Amino acid sequence: MPKSSLDNLCVVALARSAGMSTRTFLRRFKDATGTTPARWLMAERLSKARGLLEESSLTIMRIAEVAGFGSAANFRLYFRRQYATTPAQYRARFSQREPEAPIA
Repeated sequence: MPKSSLDNLCVVALARSAGMSTRTFLRRFKDATGTTPARWLMAERLSKARGLLEESSLTIMRIAEVAGFGSAANFRLYFRRQYATTPAQYRARFSQREPEAPIA
């Protein structure tokens, strides 16, 4: 099933669970958040991934899975598109973890 069809099914399910038509749900969602459900979800995934890059030692692949990107390639694509840097470069610059001591 094409991705757009899956996205539409999710919106239909969300609208149904909210007791609204799809069109009303989309309109109210945008009024409340200023964006579409897909863009809101992507922003949430990117935010989660940024936090994990800054505060964890998880691999890029694991962060992609945890944040819901499906693959490291998708994660890198969307991350670079949004922040104009790669996840690895972002981690190197903004990591709040203590550097690991070299093994003697």
